[in-house]
Amino acid sequence: MSELERIKHAFGTLFPRDYQEFLKRVNGQPECGEVKFPPDQLTFLSVEEIASLWEEQLRFRDDGLFHDFVGNGKVRSVLFHPGRIPIAQYQDGGACLWIDTIPGPNGLVGQIVFNFTEVDLAVVEDNFTALLGRYVHFLESGVASVLRVPHEYGEGFWFESGGRYMDFSVYEEAKTIDSV
Repeated sequence: MSELERIKHAFGTLFPRDYQEFLKRVNGQPECGEVKFPPDQLTFLSVEEIASLWEEQLRFRDDGLFHDFVGNGKVRSVLFHPGRIPIAQYQDGGACLWIDTIPGPNGLVGQIVFNFTEVDLAVVEDNFTALLGRYVHFLESGVASVLRVPHEYGEGFWFESGGRYMDFSVYEEAKTIDSV
């Protein structure tokens, strides 16, 4: 059994097909992860890293807010849940992107959810393909650029828009400028 098959079995759910294809071809970013993706400084995880982070996050599972919703009813307020699969992480900032298989009543199974604070969640895109399409469109349209991280913030490259580092608020603002 491949690592991807093992992890799908452990999650008790199938990854969306588009994300499965991504993992088969790329399996996350290299350890150096030179390019950090918005919103924030996210690095895409390998199958092994997904499994490890998912298991770690489940130690903090609290379903107390499972029936509370945010983002116009798209997202359940519970942060860590077996139905939320971490796919990218900004380790220093505690931020994650998840594939959400437990959406709120107005959400979509497979939507991409981001925690823009320690407890606040939002849908950033409807699915993984839309997320990658957004990155490409930002760059092709000139709404964003990939630039070297200033030395005082580390190494590598990150996305900027309008001369600003692309955190969650800049990402959302850029989406309104650049409707895909």
